Amino acid sequence: MIKKLSIAAAVATMAIAATPAMAEDLSGGRYGFEFGMHGDSFPGADGVTLGAFGGYMHEMESGIVVGGTVGATTMFDGNRHAGQFNAGPQVGKKIADNKQLYVSLAYSTMSSDWISGSLSGPRFGIGYEGVSGDTFLRLETRYAAYGHGMGKYHTALAVGAKF
Repeated sequence: MIKKLSIAAAVATMAIAATPAMAEDLSGGRYGFEFGMHGDSFPGADGVTLGAFGGYMHEMESGIVVGGTVGATTMFDGNRHAGQFNAGPQVGKKIADNKQLYVSLAYSTMSSDWISGSLSGPRFGIGYEGVSGDTFLRLETRYAAYGHGMGKYHTALAVGAKF
């Protein structure tokens, strides 16, 4: 399963990189869906994740792209599952007419059937986004530090719409 996901992520990344450069403005609202993997160590290979997110980004004349996102992710690990909600800023740098590298910081909270109550803490991410018209693809990896020795790595491939 993880091998298939890794191959799919590599193919999608090559497709993004092969997208012809067009004069794209990276500004605008976004919503999308992601599929990935999670775990206690990088890159996160203990289970799969499904999620949805939305946000807004603004490209400045300097090529810096600023904005924020909110999202929800469900993590599956055998018969166990967890829900994660997050919100926070994102800052990127345009590296081509339709591509950016970005970092994100979010406040994240997680509830699961393997812990009592919920945990919260910062989530740090780094990603790559390619835009073509009104659609985009992302590849992102992130780490959520919940304290009490609990942290989760996620690596996800996302597809979405820009408006």
